[in-house]
Amino acid sequence: MKITIRSKMIISFLLILIISCVTTFFGAILISKNSISEEIKAGHFSYADSLLTLQHQTSLTTQDILDVNVNSIYNTRIMDELDKAALDSEVKAKLENGEKVYLFNKLFVSPSTLIQLGDDTIKITIRKQDVFEVFRYRIALVLLSILLLSCGILALASNRMLKPILKLTAATQRVAKGEFDVEVNIGSRDEIGLLIKNFNQMTRELGRMEYLQKDFIRNVSHEFKTPIASIQGFAKLLQDQTLSPEERTEFSGIILDETERLSRLSSNILRLSKLENQNELTSKKEFLLDEQIRAVIVLLEHIWSQKNLDFNIKMDKTTYLGDEELLQQVWINLIENAIKFSHQSDCISISITQTERHIEVEIADNGVGMDEETTQRIFERFYQGNASHSLEGSGLGLSIVKRILALSNGEIQVKSRLNHGTSFLVKLPL
Repeated sequence: MKITIRSKMIISFLLILIISCVTTFFGAILISKNSISEEIKAGHFSYADSLLTLQHQTSLTTQDILDVNVNSIYNTRIMDELDKAALDSEVKAKLENGEKVYLFNKLFVSPSTLIQLGDDTIKITIRKQDVFEVFRYRIALVLLSILLLSCGILALASNRMLKPILKLTAATQRVAKGEFDVEVNIGSRDEIGLLIKNFNQMTRELGRMEYLQKDFIRNVSHEFKTPIASIQGFAKLLQDQTLSPEERTEFSGIILDETERLSRLSSNILRLSKLENQNELTSKKEFLLDEQIRAVIVLLEHIWSQKNLDFNIKMDKTTYLGDEELLQQVWINLIENAIKFSHQSDCISISITQTERHIEVEIADNGVGMDEETTQRIFERFYQGNASHSLEGSGLGLSIVKRILALSNGEIQVKSRLNHGTSFLVKLPL
């Protein structure tokens, strides 16, 4: 059987209420024990006095006196010899002296008053069974009224309290079906309100991730479709037997370039996917950062030598603790971009500066630069601002750079002006 939150709330509340009422009830009885006893005693003695007065003023027998004084509240009877024998000597002595004896020892045992009428001992009791019954009906009615009223208030309050939870439950069911545009609106600022606020933030993030995923798939499909179509088209042309050797060489070269482009694209997608699913760096070691950048420059010599580029290098010996392989990819991507967008015979500046908190690496070129829109979007996956170089890359390089630096707890800043060059500043924490 499924127990809802509402059922748990009602059961818990009723248990607390019942325990409180019972405790209050018995507590009230115990506290008012003496006052109840005095009230009953006064009534007994008043009735006993009326019986004694009637005995003194008339010659009626004891039974006649009792018959004449029948009372709706009090019950009287003549005690038999067995009952009188059970009385202790102190009580018997008081009765022989004409005293009224009030007996009240236990809370839930009916109190009684004993008097002596001639040779008979009279026992006066209240017609109710015990003291508990004198007040219990009245108190029970009050407690029952409180219980019913509390249940009604609880039902209304539970509806109000559970309303946001029911809304949240319905919203989670929609999210489970893939609807990420769900938002629960509630003005509460308590724990439930905080939960719903976090839920709304979660759905927005899920929606954003779904959009990025679809956009990623769309871009990947587009990026793969172009070179594949090119390879397919030129492969068909190569089947033409009338082509000259020069044309065959040209077409086969284009096919080779496109296959290399596909290979780079696949490698970058796999690398980015791996980085996106990585939460921390697993292989850290100390290495010389300046030597690593110099090695990257040598590695890319076959590219920058074609443009007759020069390098202005200002790097002191710098030791860094991090993932050497991943950081090498950062410098390859940034320096390769600087080479790609530099003019013929330009100069690329690379410097390392160490502050109290960071190691700052700046890579600057004097190339084509970027406008403001491109500068803001260059770290987006597959985004390529300069159409003239779109065939040379996939638009994933800077996304990979940013993810690697995020894993390294670093950051990257870019400054660029159209036709005045671009500068990337990488900050790595010490």
